[in-house]
Amino acid sequence: MEPTTVFALVLAVLGVAAIAWGVTAQIRHRAMAAAPTIGCGDVRDVADDTGAVTCEVKGTAGPGPGGLLKAPFSGTPCLWHRTVVKRRYRATERDSQGRSRTVTKSETVSDERSFEPFRITDVSGEVLIYPEKAGVDRPTESVDRFERKAAEPLPADGGFGEIALAIGARLLDGDDTIGFEYHEWILTEGTPVYALGAATRDLTRDAVAIRPPARGPYIISTRTEEQLAGSSRIQMFAGYGLGAALLLAAAALPTVFAVHRIPL
Repeated sequence: MEPTTVFALVLAVLGVAAIAWGVTAQIRHRAMAAAPTIGCGDVRDVADDTGAVTCEVKGTAGPGPGGLLKAPFSGTPCLWHRTVVKRRYRATERDSQGRSRTVTKSETVSDERSFEPFRITDVSGEVLIYPEKAGVDRPTESVDRFERKAAEPLPADGGFGEIALAIGARLLDGDDTIGFEYHEWILTEGTPVYALGAATRDLTRDAVAIRPPARGPYIISTRTEEQLAGSSRIQMFAGYGLGAALLLAAAALPTVFAVHRIPL
């Protein structure tokens, strides 16, 4: 395959990806605009067993039926948490002329999050929120730490250390390992939260809940609806504009190279 064709295909793939990014943002923006805003205590009036009604709620996050959680790395009391561990290591690469060089790379070895429900409360009442399939947009970062493989782990009731040791047992015997990056994000009690999802009856707890809808986005965010809508508009226009430009460049590239006889 000629180099011009390869370049054109790369540009076309990037263009399609950018447009897909714009489409996703547009779907999210339309879903927020179409969903009715309902008081947390009023979700019961529209909820059913099928989750046919999609709505949005706004309020303050609080503990769910199981109470507060404890973040695995920092030990911070929270309502939701996510932890990511990445291994940083050395690798040898060769260029087209066979020359080798040592580069630093990283790989994700653990990505875990909590799924326990928490509550959102406003003046009308409360509703359960299940963070399944969504996580939390813009949570607070509570741990951002790099440790070389010989370093002592940060203790938090044994949780952080146990995870570090478990990973070390599998990976630290390789000479290429430099160390590990530890990241943790949490949602704490009292944080303002916006949620968009399906109003459902939680039969196991005799309560109402917001869960992932059958169609459309499921959003749990510490940002306001206005901030989310503005971000979606920017992503939508950027995705469509960049995608169109890349596709036009991909279509024109072979002709430009042929007319001007640009050597590769």
